[in-house]
Amino acid sequence: MICGFNVEPEVAFRDDQKPKEKSMNTKLKVAIMAVALGLAVQANASMYDIAYTQVGATSAYGSPVPGTTTDATGTLTVIGNTVISGTLTVTGTGPDNGTYTLISSTGSDSLIQYDNVWPITTTGGLAWSLTGAANTASTEMNMWSTDGGEYGQPSGYYALWGGASGQSSTFNVESYGNLTVTAVPEPTTIVSGVLMLLPFGASTLRILRRRVA
Repeated sequence: MICGFNVEPEVAFRDDQKPKEKSMNTKLKVAIMAVALGLAVQANASMYDIAYTQVGATSAYGSPVPGTTTDATGTLTVIGNTVISGTLTVTGTGPDNGTYTLISSTGSDSLIQYDNVWPITTTGGLAWSLTGAANTASTEMNMWSTDGGEYGQPSGYYALWGGASGQSSTFNVESYGNLTVTAVPEPTTIVSGVLMLLPFGASTLRILRRRVA
């Protein structure tokens, strides 16, 4: 009888823990699947850091403040040959400093036109506004390649112009300069890192099981 009492509580205790172990195992699998799904969605997108440095400026289509400079840094998310999102932080001594949000569409308004094609084209380029929307009263920034020599800009640079939407051909900034593009590590690199961590997750699960038992 003594042996029976020693065995039965132990068996009962282990049976009681099995649902908890199963629940823990299921939660871990769900978490791993959620992370993998999120990374799989991102795997089709590429991310870039951009840095714009002004070389010169014109004043053919507006009233830029003489002697000012406009520089900018930002991030872009690209799928295929389309920029789908991004931000641009404008700095320098010009009048349009601030952080702008990409207008994630194609089109034009009274001030600019844009096509969000990647790499940046000579026909439209990228557009940002303070609100992230077009045709508003907020200031907009437009960047395009000057290889076509459009609007009097010297070829071989990138133009960055700014002004208030709704004020046709009235730009506060008409700069041109150099653009540096740096690719951010691809999500596949992150996936590889997650896969490397999976054995540690499995070992952690085994340790928790032993502690519960």
